[in-house]
Amino acid sequence: MGRYSKIVVTTGACVLFGVGGILGYQQMISVDYEDEEVILVYEDIDVYESDNISMDRITSNTRMIYQHFDRVSGEIEILEAFAPNFMLRKNQQDIELTFSEWDVVSFTEEEVIMRREVENRISRLYTLGIQDDFVAIFYGANLGTNLKELTGIHVGRLPAEEIEILKEGVPVYTQDELIRRLEDYSS
Repeated sequence: MGRYSKIVVTTGACVLFGVGGILGYQQMISVDYEDEEVILVYEDIDVYESDNISMDRITSNTRMIYQHFDRVSGEIEILEAFAPNFMLRKNQQDIELTFSEWDVVSFTEEEVIMRREVENRISRLYTLGIQDDFVAIFYGANLGTNLKELTGIHVGRLPAEEIEILKEGVPVYTQDELIRRLEDYSS
């Protein structure tokens, strides 16, 4: 094999490593010399290190599990639901930025577990309001902060009187009351 052939193989290997790095993986290249022929052997090696950040994204089939840990009583309230529309196609970093008061315990395409500590039963009070033209559920008594969930109920379907009431905020004291009110808005 001449000097020119060795340079071409070396240059080719550098190009492949560079492209592999850009695509998120590297290709290991071994060169075997048999009767002056060059045989290239490729092995894909995944170089992503998760650093506990999932590359998965939320789909319409993703189960969302919300855990509320009450520090006073030691109880954990668990709510499960499929991902709401506003969460679709979001990754773990998106969720952590949007829901900074929550800890993301587990994140896969199949299931996302989020945990939040609350101090006592009164902190589980919800307020219904409006965000991005949808009925929104907020923790506590303040609208616009501590978003729990953005529902799929568009306010354009509601009577003008209900929209005005939602703009002021509708207090909700129990989970049953929350379900009842959401059913009322969606019917």
